[in-house]
Amino acid sequence: NDTADQLLYVVAGAGTVRVRDQAYQAEPGWFVLIPRGAQHGIRREGRNPMIALTVALGAPCTETGQVMR
Repeated sequence: NDTADQLLYVVAGAGTVRVRDQAYQAEPGWFVLIPRGAQHGIRREGRNPMIALTVALGAPCTETGQVMR
């Protein structure tokens, strides 16, 4: 993503996360900040799925939406 940094947090499972030319072993509780525009990839390892939460960190939102209850 060229427009936002990404925060990746591993919730479950395990895998390898590659950011640029570095590879990291990712397990539950592990997180990384991926700078905008950086080439990256994620590969699951083992039989269980790798579940991760990603958050895009871009320019702040300036519009407010209607709150639904």
